Amino acid sequence: MSKYPDLQRKIYWESQASDAIGHDILSFDRDGTLRQIEVKSTIAKISQKFDFILTEY
Repeated sequence: MSKYPDLQRKIYWESQASDAIGHDILSFDRDGTLRQIEVKSTIAKISQKFDFILTEY
């Protein structure tokens, strides 16, 4: 990020505004390329089974 110091201020938590976007965080790679980050979590215990789908786009 040293070449693009202003990008850190542009990282945005998009899913706060809408769940329908398809990703949670809008960020950037070190070269300034846009990066969309999906965050997955659960409150299930280790002994419980849970599923979620990851897609590539």
